[in-house]
Amino acid sequence: MGFKAIKQHYDIKHIVAIYNEEKYGGDCICIGSGYVHGLIAINIETGKVFYSSLVTPGEDSEIGQLAARIKADEKNGVLRALIDEPDTFARNLPVFTTENWAVKAEQCEEYGWPNTTHTGRIMYENTYFRTRAEAYADLLKDTKNGIKHRWIASSVQDALRKLRRAIWLYMETIGYWVAARTIGRFIMKRSYGKKRM
Repeated sequence: MGFKAIKQHYDIKHIVAIYNEEKYGGDCICIGSGYVHGLIAINIETGKVFYSSLVTPGEDSEIGQLAARIKADEKNGVLRALIDEPDTFARNLPVFTTENWAVKAEQCEEYGWPNTTHTGRIMYENTYFRTRAEAYADLLKDTKNGIKHRWIASSVQDALRKLRRAIWLYMETIGYWVAARTIGRFIMKRSYGKKRM
């Protein structure tokens, strides 16, 4: 993937991880902080570099200087070579996450945030776990919450259906009452409006 090669080549102190950035055309190597992960985003497929509105290449800041170096290397082909370079890792520690209602095993060099897996995904403390059992416990918790919220949603839908029916019946009753009263007034007006003999 090249995310580690980019981090080492530019000696980046910020967080470097891979995110799916649809606005930039798919998976990107993002350089950022804990607050803004995409100060600089490099599309893995095209090698095109995108900058956040918070970054100006060449400005007098660490991230501005880094952006200027990356912009220059984008033009001369060094950046593309770094992206294509396979990453090598010193350690292969097991780490587990849940994806599509299943537990998935990955590897990392160091546990916890702001470290990344070997696939470049940032390991948030509530999404990556040291043991398979912790990942299954989280999956079970998510499943229970999903069922609970589904039950609440169906209960609310049921209550709204009953409320709609009650309002319809009430409006129908009011309609009958208004019709009866109108007919009654008409009959009263006709019968009292005639002269009696």
